[in-house]
Amino acid sequence: MSHFHLPEPSRCHVVRRARSIVTCPRCGDGRPRNQGSRGARHYYSCRRCCEAPEVPFSFSVDEDRGLDAVLPEGCWRGEAVWIVGGGRSAKGWNPREAWPSPTIAINDAWRLFEPAGLTPTVSWSADQLWLRDAARDWDYRDAVALRVAPGLDMAIPRGVWVAPARDEPGHWPSRLAEGLRVAACSGLGALCLADALGASRIVLVGHDLDGVTGQGHPAAAIHSVFLDRFREIAPMVSASVEVRGESPLASLPWGDRRVRL
Repeated sequence: MSHFHLPEPSRCHVVRRARSIVTCPRCGDGRPRNQGSRGARHYYSCRRCCEAPEVPFSFSVDEDRGLDAVLPEGCWRGEAVWIVGGGRSAKGWNPREAWPSPTIAINDAWRLFEPAGLTPTVSWSADQLWLRDAARDWDYRDAVALRVAPGLDMAIPRGVWVAPARDEPGHWPSRLAEGLRVAACSGLGALCLADALGASRIVLVGHDLDGVTGQGHPAAAIHSVFLDRFREIAPMVSASVEVRGESPLASLPWGDRRVRL
């Protein structure tokens, strides 16, 4: 039985989005054997380039899944963007209220769009475990077209677009290329995404932070941490922010509420 060894970093190269055929970087052969994948990195071997008898040359290809390919800079400029979370207050919300504006559904909030026959513009999560489980959910994969996660130090399943991230205290980007602030909070990361893409108005639905999740599980400690992180970034947000439902986020000092032109 032959064993496949992962290639050295020097043997990794990037295939841009426009390229559909993988070729061996040593001999140019267009028929290398796929040996599996880890996230966006795919491993191949080429028997034409044997390094020793019966030992194929091994290399890897990094798939380019940059979010700017589908959501370019400024694509939401002047738009009202709705960000839907999993709080209990979102249960009675009608997604048709947001149509046809861009919408971001956080984690399981994509299910709120199904009864109305709609799909969110973006399905967003910064939760590695949720992303892993969702990748195995065929209902989710069929219902959502654009799945996005921040490019943090975590495994991101295939088929998920990656947004640049720069998780540093005090950082808030004016454009996507500067990297999103996430602070381990999917809701905050989604807010940063909408603001970085130029939204003039952001509506938050289901961001209760009341110590109970939409599934009825207690989450008081983590919600307190999230609230502190929202409080830190609120003055830096360029878009005007409207908070639906009874949420402590409504009392935060949101930016200068200027309208982008």
